[in-house]
Amino acid sequence: MKKVGLAIICLWALQALSLSLQATPVKLGERTPVKVAVKETLTSGEGKVGDEIAFELREDLCGPSRELLAKKGAPAYGKLLRTKRRGAFGRPGKLDLTCDYVVAVDGTRIPLRGTETRAQSGKGNVTATVITTVLLGPLGLLVHGRDVTINKGTEFTMYVDADTAVDPDKVPTTDGSASSTTYAVTIRPAALQELAQKISAAIPAPGGQAKVIIGIADFALQAEKDSMQLDKAVGKNAVEDLATALGGLKGFKVVDRTEWDKALATLKVEPGTPVDSALAKNIGSQAGAQFIVTGTISDRGKVVVINARVIETQAGEDACRVSVEVQKP
Repeated sequence: MKKVGLAIICLWALQALSLSLQATPVKLGERTPVKVAVKETLTSGEGKVGDEIAFELREDLCGPSRELLAKKGAPAYGKLLRTKRRGAFGRPGKLDLTCDYVVAVDGTRIPLRGTETRAQSGKGNVTATVITTVLLGPLGLLVHGRDVTINKGTEFTMYVDADTAVDPDKVPTTDGSASSTTYAVTIRPAALQELAQKISAAIPAPGGQAKVIIGIADFALQAEKDSMQLDKAVGKNAVEDLATALGGLKGFKVVDRTEWDKALATLKVEPGTPVDSALAKNIGSQAGAQFIVTGTISDRGKVVVINARVIETQAGEDACRVSVEVQKP
C-alpha cells in the first residue's frame, strides 16, 4: 500500500510540474524599443501612397526573462504615407512612411509606433507611428539634389505601441522543425490587397452611392504536414487585412465583425464553422450581406495559397472563385 501511495504522490507531482512548465504568454510592454531596417532603397517621388514597405528586425526581441519573442530577421511591415519629388525653386522632396508591426515567433503582430510616447489625444495616431524625414535626421537620410533617399539597410528604432502577449513556446528548433504542433506563416497585407482586387473585378460595384455589402467568414487553415496545425492568428490576421482591403475599395462595404458574430450567435453557429451555400444564405439574411467570402489558407511548403470562394447570398450560388500565392520569406 505504501508503494502504491508513493506512486500516486509521484504521479501527482509530475502532473503538477508539467502544468507549471507549460508555456504561458509573455507580455511585451508598451514603449519597448524595437530596431528595424528597411529591406529596399526608397526614394521620394517613387511608388504611391499606401504601398507596403518591408522591414526586418535587426536584433532579437526578448521578454522580461529573456524569452525569445521575435527573432532577428523577423519580417516587419509598414506603408508609404507620402512621396513627392523635389519641386521648383529648391523645394525638397517628401518621403513619409510607417513601420506598423513586426511578426512575433507565434505569428502575433506586435504593433509599433515611431515615438516613445503616444500622440496626444485628438492629434491622431499618424504622428506617433510615422517615420518622417524630420525623424530620420542624420540616421541614413541622403539628399541628392534635394530628393530624399533612404538606403536599403537603414535602421530605425521603433517602440511597441501597446502591451502585447506573445507565446514563446512556438520558437522554431535549430533543425528548422517547430517546437510546438502549432506554427505560424507570414502573409503580407499586399497579398490580401491582390485578393481584394480580384474579388472586386468579379463583382462590379453598382455605382453611385450604392455599395456591395460583403461578409468575410473565417478561413479554413491547412498546414503543410498532417502532424502540424497553423496558428489561428494566421486566419484572424488574413480576415482583418482582407476586410481592410475590400473596405478601402470604392463601392464596397464590409460587414463589421461585431455584426458578423451577432449573426452567428443568432443562428447558433459556432465561429469557424465552414460556410456552405445554405449557411451563406442564412448569414446573409441576418447580417445584411449580399456576398460572403469564404475559403482556405494552405501551406504548401515554399508558398502559401489563399483560395477564396465568394457566395451570392440571395441564391446561394458561387459569384466567383479566386486565389493568390504568397512566397514564404
